[in-house]
Amino acid sequence: MDITRMEEDLIRDEGIRLRPYKCSAGHLTIGVGHRITANDRAASADSLSLEAVGMLLTRDIATALGAAFRIFGREAFEAMADARQRAVVNMIFNLGEARFAGFRRMIAAIKAGRWGDAAAECLGSKYAEQVGARATRVAYQLRNGRDM
Repeated sequence: MDITRMEEDLIRDEGIRLRPYKCSAGHLTIGVGHRITANDRAASADSLSLEAVGMLLTRDIATALGAAFRIFGREAFEAMADARQRAVVNMIFNLGEARFAGFRRMIAAIKAGRWGDAAAECLGSKYAEQVGARATRVAYQLRNGRDM
């Protein structure tokens, strides 16, 4: 997976905030969509440097990528087109592994290579209602194996 393009996708979709803020779901967040937890060193920060934001983003992408490997298997995931890999990681980054795992029909469609069905499941979800254009881009990447 092209990590630089993944970072660009997430920065486009999440934005960059150097100070803590409440995301649309009401969670305390900082950086590029990094949810602050009680154990998180970012929890005590009034603001972060761009370098610190970059380190959080790298770690958060690695976490989402690890979830993708667990859900699809590393070999199967790595066999997907880069745009499809980034679509999956984008959703996991946004939703978290547990909520993404709830997309059982979409996951089954991806595993079966039924990309149109996977895209339809994405677009027919509450996720799509909540994130709008982001879901449209993710579904396009799933369906077509390339960026819009």
